[in-house]
Amino acid sequence: MQKPDIILLTDQTDTVFLNKLLGPHKVAHELRKAGYHVVVLNHLHMFSYDELCHVMANLLSDRTLYVGINNFWYKDISNAIVAENGHVTFPIIPKGSFLPHGKDKNFHFKKFIKSFNPKCPIVLGGPDASDVEWNKDFDIVQCGYSDVGVLRLASHLKNNTPLEKNYKSIYGFTVINGDTPEEYDIAAG
Repeated sequence: MQKPDIILLTDQTDTVFLNKLLGPHKVAHELRKAGYHVVVLNHLHMFSYDELCHVMANLLSDRTLYVGINNFWYKDISNAIVAENGHVTFPIIPKGSFLPHGKDKNFHFKKFIKSFNPKCPIVLGGPDASDVEWNKDFDIVQCGYSDVGVLRLASHLKNNTPLEKNYKSIYGFTVINGDTPEEYDIAAG
């Protein structure tokens, strides 16, 4: 099995419906058009943390360019709320979480990924991607239109091309900023 260049993680944590989010699949589409092998892993809440690590162990390699995360729709499955009638709900996860399994998993999950490739950054994209303290566990925060920025990021990581429109946050991560809709030809997408 060919290991992917890029792994994208996403979830709309829901106990009734299993929806797929469009954003990560659109990002994967743009990367695939540029020749990258991309895997999108949906429905993270359906896996235990150990099962998720098992799946990731079969995907990660020393050539993984990055692991991308869209955590905007996560709920905190480590913090179930059970009503008197037995109905289970989950609160919104704390911002900056890598997984719906709880923010306390960030350190261990990052260490797990880096054990396969110490240079593999963990990248946040989506509506919560911003230069704020709660995103400090990420290596890179991709703001703006990721359909544009991910191609520059992938080229930078694979070919060591200059990474445009970026700066170092005071919180330690790199921010890629400024990708606008004018740069994206939606008719060609």
